[in-house]
Amino acid sequence: MKSFKILICLTAVVIAGCSTPEERAAQRAAERERLERMFAAACTSYGHEEGTPAFNQCVAQEERAYENEKRIAAAEAKARSAARKVKKIKSNRDYECITSGGVPGYGTCW
Repeated sequence: MKSFKILICLTAVVIAGCSTPEERAAQRAAERERLERMFAAACTSYGHEEGTPAFNQCVAQEERAYENEKRIAAAEAKARSAARKVKKIKSNRDYECITSGGVPGYGTCW
């Protein structure tokens, strides 16, 4: 079952890589339109009327908040990746210390 899921993921990656620049541009445009509708719906739900300066300002604020959330998520993912790398390095260092007859501790091998 696990190998089937991996196969599905790999197939999706290959298919996504086969799109033309025009198709990717169309996908980006469709995603942008979806986000604009989402921001507009949020501002309408806050009571702003479409086309007013307050509505336009609200949409701009929603877009900034969305972009900030994306940046935070990317930074958190990068931090998690770095932490995994550090953990792996420390694990390898501890393993080398133990296999050479030492005792790992306090960042060194005794």
